[in-house]
Amino acid sequence: MSKKNNGFSLKSETENKVIAERLSDAKNAMGYAGSVEIIETSQIDNWEYRDRKEFELGNIEELAYSIKNNGQAQPIVITNQNDVFKAKDNKEAKYVVIAGYRRWLACRSINIKVEAIIKEFSFNDAIACVIDENRKESVSDYSKGIFYSHLLDSEKITQSDLAQKVGLTLSSIKNYISFSRIPCEIIDAIGDMSKVSSRTSIEIVSLANKGEKYRKALISIADKIRLGYGEKRIKQEVDKILNKKEIVESKEKTIKSNDKILAQISGRRINLDKDLTSKDNYDVFINDLEKLIIQYFG
Repeated sequence: MSKKNNGFSLKSETENKVIAERLSDAKNAMGYAGSVEIIETSQIDNWEYRDRKEFELGNIEELAYSIKNNGQAQPIVITNQNDVFKAKDNKEAKYVVIAGYRRWLACRSINIKVEAIIKEFSFNDAIACVIDENRKESVSDYSKGIFYSHLLDSEKITQSDLAQKVGLTLSSIKNYISFSRIPCEIIDAIGDMSKVSSRTSIEIVSLANKGEKYRKALISIADKIRLGYGEKRIKQEVDKILNKKEIVESKEKTIKSNDKILAQISGRRINLDKDLTSKDNYDVFINDLEKLIIQYFG
């Protein structure tokens, strides 16, 4: 029976053997050679091209609790930091994560060492590994799109090569990388981008490129985009907002005389300049206005 020491499980010989077998199976399944090392999480950082947001990382606290009490079922895969594999934040890190990003975060959050396989990768092999992990963890289109954009910005891979590696058409890749062209203020307004598809992204970019009033309209429906509105519904909502605004603007009129504003008419409201209301003949004006209204509409 397992005992506890400072919150960690001290497993029996049988349990340790089972875990060792699971680690071996996982390593063989992934095709990685080399032994499992126990490494301080502070020596590891994220790869500069990967950008996964908090909204899709899941419950890291729960994963950390599971690792702490049940052990790490599968090692992470890391590689030495160098000119090809640069750390995203910690430039002093010795390694960067290629697979197992969430497990590394979980171990780091509770300050325990992480089980890792150190592997030498080619740039293309590392991309394939991250793509495979993204597929298994159902990573959002947004994070995939930002990852693809970072890779293409590096100029170390072409769109056609990336499309072949990911198994997508060139047009689909272009949809994905459109996420990097969505204005920051729109992304900030949406917040959680996990339900925004790559096809929706290209529509958002298309509308945002039409001008400021379109960007403001998109921001005003950010909550609906966050809930998963598709490209057709987004366009309908934006058109509705802009058409309503144009109707209101068409009903607005400013009355001037010698460049002085006398009155502003907006829909059902008529706002007179305060100088008019203070005139001695204001009552006569109101009576004449009443007659005109009756004459036209009565």
